[in-house]
Amino acid sequence: MGVFSNIKERVALKNKERAERPRISLKDVASGEALGREWLQRQIPFVLFLAILALFYINNRFSHEAQLREIDRLKKELIDAKYESLTVSEELMQMSRQSYVIDKLREQGSNLEVSTEPPAVVIK
Repeated sequence: MGVFSNIKERVALKNKERAERPRISLKDVASGEALGREWLQRQIPFVLFLAILALFYINNRFSHEAQLREIDRLKKELIDAKYESLTVSEELMQMSRQSYVIDKLREQGSNLEVSTEPPAVVIK
């Protein structure tokens, strides 16, 4: 019976401690009286830790979203640069054709003509 009486005493002590704990009502929180309670003051470091952790989480999320927007912008810019490069490359190929060069020379009134003889290498 000694062990069970010890357990009963412990349970009674826990119930007494719970009954002695101050209850906080909404009125206490609204008036600010809850902040003066000792047990709440002991919890302030934990609450501050949670608040700082929440701020880091929010900051990390915002910076991550900003990086995603920057990546999307750079992808669009890269696609535009590729298309512009293809366009310029095609225009350059068109301008370097022999028929295009001959037509431009005729438009400017040049008296240059296309050689009818193939190029020859002179060996000395």
